[in-house]
Amino acid sequence: MRLLDQVAQSAEPISVVQQDGRTVLLPGVDTIAAKLRACPLRFVLSDEVAAVCADLAFAADGLLGSCVDIVRAPSPMLWIEYAQGARSGAGGAPNQRIGMLLECKDAAMRAGAAHIVWESLADLGPELCPIVVEFDFDDPAFADGSGLDARRLPMTQHVGGLFDRVRLQCNPQWMDYYRAECADEPQVQAAIQRNVSMVLGDFPFAAAFCLLTMAGRAFERRMIDHSRLNAARAKKRRPALLSHVELEMAVLDSGAEAQRGNGGARHAPRLHFVRGHLVRRRNAVFWRSPHLRGDPAQGVIESRTISVRL
Repeated sequence: MRLLDQVAQSAEPISVVQQDGRTVLLPGVDTIAAKLRACPLRFVLSDEVAAVCADLAFAADGLLGSCVDIVRAPSPMLWIEYAQGARSGAGGAPNQRIGMLLECKDAAMRAGAAHIVWESLADLGPELCPIVVEFDFDDPAFADGSGLDARRLPMTQHVGGLFDRVRLQCNPQWMDYYRAECADEPQVQAAIQRNVSMVLGDFPFAAAFCLLTMAGRAFERRMIDHSRLNAARAKKRRPALLSHVELEMAVLDSGAEAQRGNGGARHAPRLHFVRGHLVRRRNAVFWRSPHLRGDPAQGVIESRTISVRL
């Protein structure tokens, strides 16, 4: 079952037994389940799309950081889901699924909040991170407001001014829980930092995805409509599954690979294959499709290994 369906069907808060024996109820995915069911745009990313998003988010050339002035969400509310292992260098199990619900608060869709969910490795149901990522791409001093400032952490330095426009908020009920369970304030801060460290890579990933959606024909979209399946599920009194859009991307073009053997006429140095990539032209971004480049008379590069890292 997709993570989005696990979240949408969650109705109970998290029940935790404290050290003093009392049971407390803490907010979990039940707090965003209704929003996800009403969400107008839900994306499930293929591994190739997730890898490109990770590459763009953490690339050394800083393209994402240089595009903060134009990046925007494709919808006032959207869900993004992908497999953890597709984001090279990320922790957790490769098949663990990650989801993000983005809510915008302005008409330009450049400010809002992100809620991050993980699939439970212990089969306990999806887990909502206690840290909410608030963002305002139009405010370069947004991080100076109240909230946790992520700019001091080394792993945020490579994304330019992105984290100048981001601040992190810990859910008040979870904050109270940490204060009740931890022996002192340093332990409270350590607990919060563990949660913070798990989301620092997720928001640049989401911003990179939003930037790619602005690139026109970057994606191949496949609509998943569960209406017929849900009719059968309803007869068995089972909850409905959510419709969504599955995204794929032409990163490597098999057609271009096939042309390599017959030496298509090209100009420039050795004939080589160029993977699909994102480029910016003034206030717009474009997806440049994979293609062959070069002159076969100068030689042919037969193969290439592409590594995508955080």
